[in-house]
Parts: sequence; structure tokens; C-alpha cells
Amino acid sequence: MFAGAATYLVNRDQADDLARKGPGYLEMFRGLDPAVARRLADVSGARWLAVLDRLVAEGARTVVPGPGDVGGARLLTEACDHLRLLRDETWSRSAAGMAEEAIAAEVAAPVVERRPEWSGREWVDKGIGCLCAELPHPGRDDDHLFTAG
Repeated sequence: MFAGAATYLVNRDQADDLARKGPGYLEMFRGLDPAVARRLADVSGARWLAVLDRLVAEGARTVVPGPGDVGGARLLTEACDHLRLLRDETWSRSAAGMAEEAIAAEVAAPVVERRPEWSGREWVDKGIGCLCAELPHPGRDDDHLFTAG
């Protein structure tokens, strides 16, 4: 599905994680509409959330969230809740004028504490940075992607 469209670089921990989850990833992506799969490869936290919400609405059955094991729709809902919390906490602080580093220091720990069993904690700070860059601005063409929900 992503042949020629992406390069995937991993460290040892990520490679081990992929070896464990790989079959589930393949199962999930084979069943996706190509347009949805392309959007999942995007690095936009807000657009990721929009795609995940759409998959929940469409009744996805096989789910491979980054921070966890292959499972069903419940995991997709949990991943959506996690991203929504991260987005809301990040955007409220960013809108109040906090710097990204201060937001990460304040938001990362409580987000991780909600799901201490999830792997991929190193991505929380990166997600905060991404979401800080995506804070909606009046008049921006893609504001419809950033509605709270």
C-alpha cells in the first residue's frame, strides 16, 4: 500500500515491536480504502484524529494502535480518546500562550499516567510539538480539520 510512498526507519526496539505487531498491521491496512491509508501516513495529529474517528464510525474491526497490541474497536476508541486528550490539553495551553517546552513538561506525564502499559511514550512529546504547530488560526483554510470533538 505504501510502496514507493514512504521510507520506514527503525531502531532495535521499534523493529522488535514491528515483528510482534506486523501481521496485525498487514491485516488492517489490506482492508483500508487507499485514501484512508494515505491519510494515516500523515503526521498531522488533528488529521489522524479525524481519520480515527471516521474508522470508529465505519466500524473498523482490526486495530493496531501505535501504543499497544492488535485488537478490536475498543482499542481504536481508546486511541482516539488518548489523542483527543493530548490535543485538547496541548491546544488549551498553547492558546493561553505557553511555550511548547512548558506544555510538554506539564501535559506529557498525566497523559502517560492514563495508560502506563502503553509503549511509545517517547512519541508524546513529539505529538505535543506537532499539535502545537497545528493550533487552529482564524481564516486558515483547513480549520474544519481542527474542530474539538
